[in-house]
Amino acid sequence: MSKFAWSERAKNAEEARRAVNASPRAPELLKRFSNAIDAAYPPGFWEHYDRLKNGDARGVEMAIEFLEADPWFFRSGYIKANLARFLKHVRLSNHQVRRLEKVLLKIVDERNTQEFRNYCRLACIIATPALIEALKERLTDESLPRRLRATWMLSTIEQTRMSQKSCRLSENY
Repeated sequence: MSKFAWSERAKNAEEARRAVNASPRAPELLKRFSNAIDAAYPPGFWEHYDRLKNGDARGVEMAIEFLEADPWFFRSGYIKANLARFLKHVRLSNHQVRRLEKVLLKIVDERNTQEFRNYCRLACIIATPALIEALKERLTDESLPRRLRATWMLSTIEQTRMSQKSCRLSENY
């Protein structure tokens, strides 16, 4: 799957979406849009998606590749949010964790999207010293949005850790 043309396919899907928005009653444009959305995902994508959704780690590589490519087209944000949520429930290799650290830092560096909350929750599971250090470094960045996103992600990690400690303490009583 690594040779899939993510950005080109996402661009085609977005162009088709804009054409439909400009002429919503044109059946040929609706068909073009539907085909472009289908083509924006590589063959086998949905099978891997369903595997991961059901806790099957065989879907992990596809999910990470999708998050790394970060294609942007109609409803891709919802898919990214779901993948981030599903990844929290499977065992990840050290290599996969490092790849996801890069995904998380890229999102912190570049933009706040609707799926950002899910990325923060995934960061709680990843939460390696390297990730935490990289997020702390961004707290002094000149970009206010980047500082805010780093703060939100670190805060989510810290809140989760505090909550887990609290749960462990209450189990002792």
